[in-house]
Amino acid sequence: MRLLLDLDGTLIKLGVDWAEVRRRVEPIVGCPPPGMTIFAWLSRVEDEARVREALRVVEEAELEGLRSATVDREVAELLQALKEGGCRLALVSMQGSRAVEGALRELGLEGAFDVVVTRDFSLSREHQLREALRVEGGGEAVFLCDRGEDVEAAAKLGIQAVKVRLADGSVKEALRSLLAKLGRLSQP
Repeated sequence: MRLLLDLDGTLIKLGVDWAEVRRRVEPIVGCPPPGMTIFAWLSRVEDEARVREALRVVEEAELEGLRSATVDREVAELLQALKEGGCRLALVSMQGSRAVEGALRELGLEGAFDVVVTRDFSLSREHQLREALRVEGGGEAVFLCDRGEDVEAAAKLGIQAVKVRLADGSVKEALRSLLAKLGRLSQP
């Protein structure tokens, strides 16, 4: 089994004020339409120099947000148990590689993922998922994510996606369920 996971909001909650980041990025790249994420907007901006400048602002906020990130150690333990049970782990993230490395360090999961695909590869979740699948090879895949747009991107590629959140504990429920499927944990 292959398990693909999103990072922020799913495995860890970065202490980033995204509304403030948006306010800081808008003078650089303009105002995205209501409801569009910063990353979806940046993927449409054609001026690469402005996109790089905006991403520097975002990265600064992400690295600062690591200092006040919400971490649930049980999530890391469940992921380790899945890996030990033979599950291949892939991380896809709209965060940059430096923020992802810091988050994995916070979780104690350095080296746990077989594949890590960040926004440094692509600002498109669909492209990120496709790359993770390419590297991982065949077999059943499940994607745990926290946004409807992520579920839609997975559906385009025929990947089963489950919308979960760190904040409400649903990510732990999903991980426990996958462990039970692997026969490593009995359901309560």
